[in-house]
Amino acid sequence: MTKQKINRETTNETDHIKNYQKLVVSARYLVEKMEDQKVKIARLCVRACYIQIGGHRAKGGGAKFYTLSQFAVDVGLNRKTLSDWVDTYRKVCSKFPTDKSWNEDDFKAASKIKKRIKGGENKAMVSKLLTEERDGPSPHTRFERIKKNTCYFWFSLRQDKFKKISKSEIKWLKDDLSKMIESLNEVLGDR
Repeated sequence: MTKQKINRETTNETDHIKNYQKLVVSARYLVEKMEDQKVKIARLCVRACYIQIGGHRAKGGGAKFYTLSQFAVDVGLNRKTLSDWVDTYRKVCSKFPTDKSWNEDDFKAASKIKKRIKGGENKAMVSKLLTEERDGPSPHTRFERIKKNTCYFWFSLRQDKFKKISKSEIKWLKDDLSKMIESLNEVLGDR
């Protein structure tokens, strides 16, 4: 190997280490203001770490890859906590512009919906899921659920699946259905 090539690799590794250290300092500062900074911390971690490989050196003695575990230690966070934030960031938050402000409620909603996301969803789908998690399902979604349950109820009733249910429970259901029909008639009368 020539002296010039060795110096270039050393310089690249030195720059990489300095860059990593700067990112750790930035993340450590954010950890202190953590409540509304989880997305920013996760974004810094994704930028600083090569999460897929772990802490192995590249073939030929190249630059060290920093791990999520090492980043967590260096910034003073639990590895599992940081891993969870990074997963939420990758699946949900990264679909939105980087200047979007994520408060604690937004991040909690994002953490809940990430379990329903497989990875190929576009921004519109993720945005819809996030809005539903935060604000509840849309009226159209609620109506579709009611319609589906009504169809199941009607199908079950036609197949005598209620034989083991007491008459008093069925009467209670009948009274409730009568009230629902009255409400539906009122809604239809308003239109």
